[in-house]
Amino acid sequence: MPLFSTAQVFDGEATTRLMTVKVNGGSLLVEAKHSVGPDVWITADTIIEDGVFVVNFDVLGVRLTPTGGATFGMAIRT
Repeated sequence: MPLFSTAQVFDGEATTRLMTVKVNGGSLLVEAKHSVGPDVWITADTIIEDGVFVVNFDVLGVRLTPTGGATFGMAIRT
């Protein structure tokens, strides 16, 4: 499972994934794309503690932005 330390956009796929988060003193901003066309992002959550989460992606898109040393990993759930 790759680890990410920069913003990633998961767009155009409807899947369920397992996400691991290590905040390392930072946080992970979770945003959902609100519309097609000009990108409008709505904050869904800010993760401030280490954890494992099940994330349901919808076709419009999800943007994950780690800050302050946070990293996250993604795996496709089967």
